[in-house]
Amino acid sequence: MDTLALAERMLDRQLEWVRTADAKVAPVFAVDAAMLGVLGVRLPHLDEFSFAVAVVWGLAAAALLLSLICLGLVALPRLDGPKESLFFFGTAAKIEAGDYIARLLATDEAHITEDVARQAHRNAEIAATKFAHLKNASLLMFAALPLWLLAITITRNIGQ
Repeated sequence: MDTLALAERMLDRQLEWVRTADAKVAPVFAVDAAMLGVLGVRLPHLDEFSFAVAVVWGLAAAALLLSLICLGLVALPRLDGPKESLFFFGTAAKIEAGDYIARLLATDEAHITEDVARQAHRNAEIAATKFAHLKNASLLMFAALPLWLLAITITRNIGQ
């Protein structure tokens, strides 16, 4: 396998990891939002709040909100790429079309391979960042679950 084909294959793999992380946002978001919605519906009136309810409810809500923030960081576009890349859309779009075509046609395979390899590396960094935030979002959601269940149980009979 030639080096350019290998670099392109590695770039494809890194892009697939990025897509995989992005695809996992929706289900975690749905669970977080549903749990927050139930907490909101179960929110007792201020005069019915006890210290225990406030602590449990507040911790559950805080964990879920932090999880949502982490999900936002997963979904956040990362637009910084290799500075002189002919293949990164952000850099390529800044070059006038005629100049872009001329530069591409004048580039030898070694430079193309290097550019694609830099893209693969940058996308590996992006995927690693996305998965770190996704892990944090998932851990926060799971940490919120027992607090959420306790908050729902505690507030079930309030006001009845």
